[in-house]
Amino acid sequence: MNEPSIPVTRSTHRRGVIRPEIARKIAFAIITLSLCVCTMLALLAIWDRMAGDVLWRALATLAVIIVATGLFTAVNEHYGRE
Repeated sequence: MNEPSIPVTRSTHRRGVIRPEIARKIAFAIITLSLCVCTMLALLAIWDRMAGDVLWRALATLAVIIVATGLFTAVNEHYGRE
């Protein structure tokens, strides 16, 4: 018996728990805000208005925030697929 084959289309549209576009905008806003704060702290440290170790802590904090928001975005898109 030759039955006609019906093509099965699979949706490749990604849909996260939070919509990926919104998650990316949130991540961008958090990283941008953190970068601005870190820049301000760096300038204050350069002009000796603040202790020098604050700069390194701010940079380490910025790195953690970037990694965390990147992981959040990736997990959101992975677990929200249809």
